[in-house]
Formats: sequence, structure tokens, C-alpha cells
Amino acid sequence: MSIVVQRGKFIEQIFEFINKTGDEQVIVEVEKDAKFKGIILISQMNECNISFEVRVHEGGQADLYALAQGQGGEKGSFRVDMVHLGPNTRANVQVKAVLDGQSKLTFDGLIKVMKPAQKTQSYLREDVLLLSKNAQSFGKPQLEIEANDVKASHGSTVGRVDEEQLFYLASRGIEKQNGKELIVNGFIESILTQISNFKVPSRGGQANAK
Repeated sequence: MSIVVQRGKFIEQIFEFINKTGDEQVIVEVEKDAKFKGIILISQMNECNISFEVRVHEGGQADLYALAQGQGGEKGSFRVDMVHLGPNTRANVQVKAVLDGQSKLTFDGLIKVMKPAQKTQSYLREDVLLLSKNAQSFGKPQLEIEANDVKASHGSTVGRVDEEQLFYLASRGIEKQNGKELIVNGFIESILTQISNFKVPSRGGQANAK
């Protein structure tokens, strides 16, 4: 899929990848002074490889929020390339993953700032919550900076459900499974908030999809 967000326009869009097999690629072109917000939902992974390439031109802004869920023996990979092509661009990538059973997720994230893209600000973060000892996550965030006046950073964390938190909740009468659900909901709250705030754009703000 190829999407063009026209100059000065704004679009937000939800992408759902449920029970997908094989390769899925989305390329987004954010033209001058345009804004794009994408919400990506990945579940029931079936050896899927999902990739997003977002190309941000002068004065453009792009925000991606992704939530991946895995269970059983599900396997998948997710890649984001955020490419800044012109000056005064902004981008934010936030990825959350919740993995259970023997599921596996590989995430590759790249912020690439080309030489003309001075005054760029770009951030990428991946956080993973493992619900079982056999679930696995592999993260590889990267920076490629050719400009000399930018603010860019990336980060990655992997954690497990805190037994002390579960004990505390149990002491308040909350069963272990319900306690886990509360912890998971708190972990993914920032993505859920983006989904709840989602609005279908007006015709004037829609992108051209090819």
C-alpha cells in the first residue's frame, strides 16, 4: 500500500493486521507541511512480516503508535523506517508489545535523517511486556544521522509482570488473572488512548492511497 498525504493536509488512519501471513508493506509520503498519524494493530501473527516506511518532507510531521499482541506459538516481525528528507520535520514512533505463550516478535526501527533535514526532531521507543517465560522479543532500534542540527533518540525496554504488583493486588482482593489484566491495560494505556481519540478525517484531509 502506498499513501500520499498532500501538502498542508492532515490524516490519521488505523491499520489492522490480524492473522496475516507473509509480507505486508506500507509506504507513506508526507508532503511539505502535512501531518500524518498512524495507529497500527497487530495480532494473531502467522509468520507475518509487516513494514512501514514513512518519508517526511519539509515542515512535515508523522506520528506512529503500534500495538502488537502475541500468544501461543505465534511469530512475526515489524519494521519502521522513519526517513526525514527536509528541514523542520517532526516524528514520534511508539511501539508496545504484549507477548504470551511461546510467541516471538522481532522489531527493527530506524530513524534516518538526510543531510537537508536540519532542525529535525525524531523519537522512537519500543516497550515489550512478556507474560510468560517462553515468550521472546528481539529489538533493534537504530539511528542514521547525516544532518548536524537535529534532536533524535531511540530506546527499547523488555520487562515481565512484576510479582510484587500481583501480590499487592491480591492483598486487595484482586485475583491473579484479573491483576495481570490490570497491569497489561496500564502498560498499553498510551496506545489505547490514541485509539479512543481517533477521528475519521474530513474529505479535505484524506490522503491519496495507491
